[in-house]
Amino acid sequence: MPSFLKNLADRLTTLWDKVTAYPTTKKIDSSPAAHFLRRWFGKFRRFVRVPFNTPHFMGFEIVWMRILFAIAVFQTMPLGGTWANWAYLELREAKAHWFENGRITEEADLAFRPPFLPVMEMLPISDGAMSDTKLKQPNGFANLAPAGDAKPGFFTSIRKIFDFTYFSDPDFVKMLPWLVMPALLLYASGVGLPIALPILVWVSIGSRTLFNSQGATHHGFQMLTMVLVAQMCVVFWHCKKDWHEAFGFRKARARNGITFWDQFIRYAQIMIVACYVIAGVIKPIKSDGEWFANSHMIGIQLVKTDRQNYYNDLDDVNFNREPVPYAKDMMEHANVSRIFMAMGVLLEIFAFVALFSRSMGLVMGFLFISFHYFNEFLMKLYFYNNEKLVWIFLINIPFWIWWIWQKLRRKRASDMLLAEVEVEPVA
Repeated sequence: MPSFLKNLADRLTTLWDKVTAYPTTKKIDSSPAAHFLRRWFGKFRRFVRVPFNTPHFMGFEIVWMRILFAIAVFQTMPLGGTWANWAYLELREAKAHWFENGRITEEADLAFRPPFLPVMEMLPISDGAMSDTKLKQPNGFANLAPAGDAKPGFFTSIRKIFDFTYFSDPDFVKMLPWLVMPALLLYASGVGLPIALPILVWVSIGSRTLFNSQGATHHGFQMLTMVLVAQMCVVFWHCKKDWHEAFGFRKARARNGITFWDQFIRYAQIMIVACYVIAGVIKPIKSDGEWFANSHMIGIQLVKTDRQNYYNDLDDVNFNREPVPYAKDMMEHANVSRIFMAMGVLLEIFAFVALFSRSMGLVMGFLFISFHYFNEFLMKLYFYNNEKLVWIFLINIPFWIWWIWQKLRRKRASDMLLAEVEVEPVA
């Protein structure tokens, strides 16, 4: 122990001895309230003795997480065609009463919400192909490719890598499922991850970069892409230690109580939490601390979002309303709005608490789901991909089903054991 820490500990011990030597302190220390606090503080210390450690994930958890996340990634892939509508057509045939004029009704779509996602977001269908939309001149990373008369060279070749316009090429779109689907199957099976993950990361980043370059910037895919990137880094790092395990050719061994799959899932959780924390801390930082005081002005943002949604689909039933719901109320009741909005930001800032334990992951996960639901209800901002990741990696329903089943089985075994005990009569 460093000398300054040892000196500090000695001084605190001396101070505590002096304080507890007073008769009044001894009387307080022996009171029932002190015993109660001491008992519960001891329980709390035992509870936090190994905080934020990487938990050990069981085999069935890892399999379910891989399968569910593979489906979530598939839903974001710009495959189009049959991949984008087959499940929708099957649902329309099976549940014809849910549809009107070829579209699912709002009541049917939101039948399980909250807490679950809309029905259309749970269907295993891919996103539309980029070639289905007329693209204008891209910008940003998607426009780094050199002009046709540029001299060949190293930097010219590097710039061509960022020419993501090929994601809108019809011939490339036809080929894309032959890359994406095998990669997703490898990911779900846990085999060949050093091959599968780079493909998924490349398609996710490239297609969304091209999409954002058209001017309608959307950040609803960032968390999912960052989870893919984090897991790819874990896999590549583990290739240095044991490439057989990284490729899934050998069962993962525990090193210091942690397996490759534990790290694989844990870093996905860390990336999810990091996205929330960054989104939270950036608000007061970029506003020089004025965000909380001016948060009631989000009422203006409600009007802006309402008009944007209207001009996207010219839907004058759900949007383009006068007045926009809650916008005026937020401006008139500024203090209530500040408290309400501050709760959301504080939830984002303290999102790292979800890494404390499985229980806190469950609690924080449901808070995140509530957070997104109120964002959708109030501001019409949809982050369904974020919700999917929270359900998969933080809430983790399969584990809690198993946990409850284990508890019930142990209780039943205990009850049966007690029933077999014969109580001898007292003479």
